[in-house]
Amino acid sequence: MMAIIAGGAVLVLGAGGGAAFMLMHRAPASAAAVAPKPLYFADLSNLVVSVPSDGSGGDQVYIQISVQFSSYDQNAVTAFDTVSPIIKSQMIQFMMAKTAKDIMDPANQSSMSAAFLKIVNGAMSKAGPYSGTAPFLAAYITNLVEQN
Repeated sequence: MMAIIAGGAVLVLGAGGGAAFMLMHRAPASAAAVAPKPLYFADLSNLVVSVPSDGSGGDQVYIQISVQFSSYDQNAVTAFDTVSPIIKSQMIQFMMAKTAKDIMDPANQSSMSAAFLKIVNGAMSKAGPYSGTAPFLAAYITNLVEQN
């Protein structure tokens, strides 16, 4: 079996000549590789909202949530602190329009993250240099707890 593999390798090198050998020995990557951008995070921790447990109009439960927003712009994190009251208010309004069942459903987590990102970038458009831009790239729900 080993002889067949070795024979195949000799055949490839013989038939392909230098081309097969060159494919096996590529030139090293250039030293001018692009360095990754640093990623910065703005944090909205432990926001607590009272919402109905389900659509039946029964019990109210508390939802505690923490969300982090990522950006390549370090100044966006500083500006985030300036508009955080707007962000908190809009996130509370968003969550109060839902039930605990909807909020806690794992299938809804990505759409909630997208909604939070839209809220943050909308509030940031009111913060000076971010008018018309979206400085934050993603929203990550880092804590989500339901309390009866």
